[in-house]
Amino acid sequence: MVASLVVFLASGLTLGFAAPVRAVDYGSIHVTVVDDVTGAPVSNAPWGLAREYGTRSWGPVDLGDPKTSADGRIYVGVTPGKYRLNVLTTHDYVGRWYGGATDVFAATDIVVGPGETREIVLRLPRAGHVKGSVRSDVDRSPMAGVRVQVLTTDIDGAPQTARSARTAADGSYDVGGLEAGRYRVQFTPDQSHLPEYWSDKSTWATAAWIGVPSRATIGGIDASLVKSSSLTGRVVFDDGRGPVAFGSVQVYRGLADDDAGRVTIAPDGRFEVRGLSAGTYRVVVRAEYSVEEWFSDAASRQLSTPVVVAPADVTSLGEIRVAPPGSISGRVTDASGLPLSGVKLRAAGEGPQVHATTAADGTYTLAPVTPGEHLVHFNGSGYVEEYFDDSLDPFKAPRVLVRSGRVTSGIDAVLTATATITGSVSDLAGAPASGVRVQAMALESGDWIGIADSWTDSSGAYELSGLRPGIYTLGFRTSDRRHAATFLGGGFRLSSARRVVVNEGVTIADQDGSLAATAQVRGTVRLDGMALAGKPIRVDSVSPDYAYSDDEVHYFLTSAGGTFNLTGLQPGRYSFRVYCDTPAMFQGPKDLAGIVHVDVLAGQSAVRDLSFPASACLIRPTVAPRLVAANRVGQTIRVRRGTYDPGVVTTRIVWTVGSRRIGTTRPELKVLRAYRGKRIKARIIVERRGYRDLVYTFRSGVIR
Repeated sequence: MVASLVVFLASGLTLGFAAPVRAVDYGSIHVTVVDDVTGAPVSNAPWGLAREYGTRSWGPVDLGDPKTSADGRIYVGVTPGKYRLNVLTTHDYVGRWYGGATDVFAATDIVVGPGETREIVLRLPRAGHVKGSVRSDVDRSPMAGVRVQVLTTDIDGAPQTARSARTAADGSYDVGGLEAGRYRVQFTPDQSHLPEYWSDKSTWATAAWIGVPSRATIGGIDASLVKSSSLTGRVVFDDGRGPVAFGSVQVYRGLADDDAGRVTIAPDGRFEVRGLSAGTYRVVVRAEYSVEEWFSDAASRQLSTPVVVAPADVTSLGEIRVAPPGSISGRVTDASGLPLSGVKLRAAGEGPQVHATTAADGTYTLAPVTPGEHLVHFNGSGYVEEYFDDSLDPFKAPRVLVRSGRVTSGIDAVLTATATITGSVSDLAGAPASGVRVQAMALESGDWIGIADSWTDSSGAYELSGLRPGIYTLGFRTSDRRHAATFLGGGFRLSSARRVVVNEGVTIADQDGSLAATAQVRGTVRLDGMALAGKPIRVDSVSPDYAYSDDEVHYFLTSAGGTFNLTGLQPGRYSFRVYCDTPAMFQGPKDLAGIVHVDVLAGQSAVRDLSFPASACLIRPTVAPRLVAANRVGQTIRVRRGTYDPGVVTTRIVWTVGSRRIGTTRPELKVLRAYRGKRIKARIIVERRGYRDLVYTFRSGVIR
């Protein structure tokens, strides 16, 4: 806990002042840090300060990396306020906040007023220690640099490092700064020896606990580390081309997905996996531009040959041969058969992507290519991008099969020169419209597909380049809600838009567009003739053939008097869905009061009231309420509230005896002597915001 506070106090929030502060406004905190038993000063201990910035909100004060003086003193000037101070854990002392707490929220406040000096004493408990030495079990020689971790558990029971140290040249170590408690110790050397827990255990679960009392030193926690084993070998291509220069070798324990080590293959193909314990392993080689291969010459872990590693031994796998990469070659030309140079190619599939560029004669070679299936892409400046074999869609393009050590030839392409469409766009007044998005849509298999976009410049002009041959139309739209989007020809329907036939390599000019005015709909929402304020409305376009109708979705609430005014609409047909409930309930039919369809024209300001019958927004019982009557003094009358659709409702119960109302709203009423000769009435009011109240009235018999 205390160790985590180092991060908290080092995060660097600086105290700042909005205006010059007079010296008299400063206060100070003087602290003496001492041993909690002997009273001796604690020197050279790091400390930090936190200030309250809101109710139970504490932020660190940026003081650098301060430490206590030789006589254990701390002097710090502060602006008036509330502070909390802590001294961090050291090798010999356990850190504490002022007041003896282990976290900032339980610490004692230090309140400093203008010109005030607060003198306090902070007492630190002596830390516990774990000591020992680490040696090699081969020759009992001391091991330097071994990391020793003293571990506890977090709130979930997982291992958590309390403190750590490294062994000295003579193999000794001393881990201090420990709170009183139970610990386990782990020793982690370099890969020449195997890690272990005290005492001589390989796992956390089997390790022994060590009890460390307050201020105590526990010695003799020694370790004799076992020398590790290693696997060596060399990876080469099986066609004799030489060693594999890039890739990795990974080792797993048995058939389980238990990673025992991974190394990079050296440029000469050699590898060594160190730090292994005795056991049975499975080895996989992942050479760049080659298929994954398990030792020896197997396609999967289950089919691989097990490798037995002896204790403190070097096991050589010798030469591991893997399949060599393949390659792809071909030629790229234009429609007339002339070679195209500088065309960029990419093969993507198994293994890394491979790139190439065509030569002056249009030829290319993609190499090395990992064996398997690949998607080959051609991209030439001024030509339509495509995939092999003459496909524009990567999901429909055929894959090229590459075999190990072989050239897959004849992967040719004939590229089509791109075309260009130019024109201009005008606004409602006929003036040039800048910033208009112009979209080129191509007719493919009966559907219009967006191909390219451009925006008009300050003169209203645009240019759509890089188009492939085909049948096109254009859409013109702007973010300005005064202007409605249109299609080529000035209409709003995609089916009636003017079409343009675009051939290879041509420029088609003067394809001009004009924007139209948006529409407005206003009106009143009425339920059974009554205007309703605060009703949620969702408006959707139901004209898929109209310009960009998918974007036309609006949400709003009716204002006072039940009125609404929706502006900036594209021409077309809209559904106005009025909901009974709150705006968060734009959902399904249960909360729907009704739907009205409205047709709007460009520039039109339409008035349309949305009226719904009395049957809308009703609460309907699924289990009706009832009265469990009792007609005698001393008995209890009860109301069963019932259940309703929609399910979340509020029920209020009003009790009356004769003409007098009873104060309770509980679902049961004790029959008193004063009620004799009278009838008891229970009125149940079922409510939900946006719905009509549902009211039930029940009467008892005459009380006897």
